[in-house]
Amino acid sequence: MLKIAICDDESTFLDNIEMFVKKYEKERGTQIFLKKYLSGLDLEDSLNLKFDIVFLDINMPGINGMELAKGIRKKDEHTIIMFLTSLKEYVFEGYQVEASGYLTKPISYKRFSSELDRVAKKVLRDSALFISIKNNNDYFNINCCSIYYFDVVNRIINIHTADTTYLCSNKTLQDFEKELDPYLFFRCYNSVIINLMYVESIKGYEISLINGEKMPLSRSKKKDLLKKMSYYLGKYEL
Repeated sequence: MLKIAICDDESTFLDNIEMFVKKYEKERGTQIFLKKYLSGLDLEDSLNLKFDIVFLDINMPGINGMELAKGIRKKDEHTIIMFLTSLKEYVFEGYQVEASGYLTKPISYKRFSSELDRVAKKVLRDSALFISIKNNNDYFNINCCSIYYFDVVNRIINIHTADTTYLCSNKTLQDFEKELDPYLFFRCYNSVIINLMYVESIKGYEISLINGEKMPLSRSKKKDLLKKMSYYLGKYEL
């Protein structure tokens, strides 16, 4: 899930960006928690929510976006800050707060979704580097990039890597689906989640992994998988 805050003193603009976010969420299959703020002071009072990405209008009454960004950066060095502006002269000042980019008004959905793709990858990849599991009294942290696939056998989750298969009894496949990077993992069958890194080919309704194993593919999932693979191969930075 992505936690996003948008701060702008124009309510119509906020509503338009909210529509963009909902469209993006539907197209990408990414869960997004969104909060809108009409003033920098309101957002400043909510920074305890630990947003992943903050879109800030620079030219606002009270505390402006640049001042607010400096406050955010003092408290959290990881939050991604994107400025919303029609004033290009602020670009160089943004380096002081390590801004990840600027969106110049008016903003199209194509431009917004492209920039959100870019920064969302970083957030999701950083947050999904490892998963934690428990099996009886044993705990494991597993590097997500080492996982070939998940499957379910007798209600036990099997997590398959190149060297080991881990058993997990305290989570469901749906739990893992929520935790994993949606740009990297895909639920291709009711009982299977695959890592797109290790897909060698897709023929009919069968997926071949690079280790030679074959995974089933639901008819209803094939179109979405091909779209995900196309996106992964074209844009995902390894």
